[in-house]
Amino acid sequence: MIINKNIKLQELVVLVSLAFLLLPSVSAFANTFLEDKTMHLWKGEIGKYCIYLQNTGEEDIVQVIRIFEGEEYIRNLDEIDGEFDVSVGTISDQLPICMKLKLPRSVERDEKYAISYGVAGSSSNNEEGLVSFAPIQIRETFYLTERLDEKPRSNTIYVVSGLTLITILGIGYYYRRRRKKLRI
Repeated sequence: MIINKNIKLQELVVLVSLAFLLLPSVSAFANTFLEDKTMHLWKGEIGKYCIYLQNTGEEDIVQVIRIFEGEEYIRNLDEIDGEFDVSVGTISDQLPICMKLKLPRSVERDEKYAISYGVAGSSSNNEEGLVSFAPIQIRETFYLTERLDEKPRSNTIYVVSGLTLITILGIGYYYRRRRKKLRI
């Protein structure tokens, strides 16, 4: 009798394993590493957070990204909130969907601003879950906060000014030599 129960348990485990292997496996995840799920930005700086869609199934699929919270911080919302065709064999960083993020003008010191999004198959009906098999939705949340360290100074203005000055001096030198030759 114990042998029969073990055999039935083994058969059940094998059947469940086969069922998972036969399901279309689709996953989408955020691959942008954020310590403590927090992006630190200086005022006026634009940050970038990417979601990488994958399709390890056997047919092309449509993945849907929905923003639930923090839309006001996303500068390219029209490019993010929508449907995406994900071809068979799309893996890793082949299909990045990147958000351009900016803190509000009235940013409060030490305040965190939440951004929450979900990724699902187009037939998921917004069902949530922890696994990435279709049609379950993956939901993620991360935060924006102000960087408190000093922003490095940009040397661009000095480089552009120097190049402009060199160009003006070069043009002046060229015309001066040309005028001298014409006098002779």
